[in-house]
Amino acid sequence: MDQWVYVSRCIVSDTDIQNAIDNIIKVGQSRNMDLHVTGALFFTGTHFAQLLEGPPGGMMALRSSILADPRHKDVLTVLKGRIEQRRFHGWSLAYSGPSLVLSRAVHRCIRERDPGKDQSAAALVDLMVEIAAQSGLQGE
Repeated sequence: MDQWVYVSRCIVSDTDIQNAIDNIIKVGQSRNMDLHVTGALFFTGTHFAQLLEGPPGGMMALRSSILADPRHKDVLTVLKGRIEQRRFHGWSLAYSGPSLVLSRAVHRCIRERDPGKDQSAAALVDLMVEIAAQSGLQGE
C-alpha cells in the first residue's frame, strides 16, 4: 500500500472557502471509496495538508487529480512511499478544520522543503493522526 502526504497553499477566496471545502469532501469521499483510498484532509486557514493511503493505481489517479486542482498551488510532497497498514481505515476522507498547532507544523515542512528526510515530515504525520484520533475522525 502507498502513502502520500502533501501540503499546499489554498488560493480560494475567504468568501468561497467553505463551499470549496464542502465540495472537496463530497467529491473526495466518493472518489476515494471507488479508488480504495483512505485518508484525512486538514485546512489551516491558508494551507491544505492531506494524508492519503491506498493501492498504487488508486493513489496515482488521485495524485494526478489533486495536482491539477485549481483551488490550491505550491503542492509540496512531505512524505511518500510504502506503508504496512492504513492509519485511516474506515474513512474515505476525514476532515479537520483550522488548528494553530497543525498550521505551525505545516509551515515547518514548507520551510525545510526536504521531503521525507526531515523530522518535520514525521512530526506533521504524527500530528495529523493524533488530531484525527482526538477529534473522533478515525473509524474502525
